[in-house]
Amino acid sequence: MESFIFAPQASQFTLSTVLQTLSSVILLVYLSLALGCSAIALSVDLLGRINVCKGKEDLAAKCIQIATGNFGVGFLFGVVPSISIWFAYTQFLFKQHTPVNNYFLWATFFNLVGLLFLNKYRDAFAVKKFVHGDGEAHEVLDHAETSMSYTGILGVSSLLTGGFFLIGGFAVAVDPGLWEHGFIVIFTSIQVWLKYTAFLCGALGVAGVAMIFYFLSWNGGIKHITDEIREAAILCGSTLAIGFIPLYVIFTGLHLKFIPRADFSVSVIVYSCLAIFVLFVTLHMVYYALVHKNKTAGLMTFVLVALSFLFVVMADNATRENALRKQTYELIKHSPKHH
Repeated sequence: MESFIFAPQASQFTLSTVLQTLSSVILLVYLSLALGCSAIALSVDLLGRINVCKGKEDLAAKCIQIATGNFGVGFLFGVVPSISIWFAYTQFLFKQHTPVNNYFLWATFFNLVGLLFLNKYRDAFAVKKFVHGDGEAHEVLDHAETSMSYTGILGVSSLLTGGFFLIGGFAVAVDPGLWEHGFIVIFTSIQVWLKYTAFLCGALGVAGVAMIFYFLSWNGGIKHITDEIREAAILCGSTLAIGFIPLYVIFTGLHLKFIPRADFSVSVIVYSCLAIFVLFVTLHMVYYALVHKNKTAGLMTFVLVALSFLFVVMADNATRENALRKQTYELIKHSPKHH
């Protein structure tokens, strides 16, 4: 990969920061949405098969549609931003002996594999929907269910792994003291595991918000489902959002406790407080949407949670800039434009 990495110029750092910020927000929102909704779809689908409940299968089919959209959308929002983040960090960490950049490459690979499997999982629902009857139809249905089990589990597992490398890259980057331990440090750092746990809680919270948004607001609400399934989806989404968004805040705060003191600044605290405030308002809108079935509230929940992710990314960026201040100074000092 060294042949693809070039020395940054002073003027490129601002551009790299903007690119990394936008890419991180897009990727975190989409990856959280895809991971959370696909995990819910897989769980509901398996429970529906065990209990022989057609309604649960229909709910799972709608959830996986929310999670994946189609492969083109997934590649644009789930793979391209990951490559952009890798490129930005090659500039921030130029000539540093650190495993961070490799983490983002592995995240890109696993995100791609996960999206491929989840699209196969979504297609299997379509096969089951249009195949009826006896004889050979049963064989086709059995094959479809087997395919759904494997592709769904592999898709969710791959996104879990991709998310781990992505979040681990962000966490390890802000603590140069960890770099000397090599690639394996991502699996042993408490900072990584706390931040990853926060990410998982956030993913389930985002999935809950997305269910409220899509089943209640998007294009007049998801159609071709019964009112019973719609009510169950909104109740499930509200429960997830109310339960996991506060946990997301708690584990994010625990992660901040373990980063080096020198990486803190007023901007880190301000952006973190703004994220918490927006998430508090989001919880209020979730409750309002649940009680009043208000479409505007359903829309605002999705907008607000995306805004909170922006503030979280900006807080992470401020932490990273504090941690790499000396590195950035040296790069600017010796860049061609500086001379």
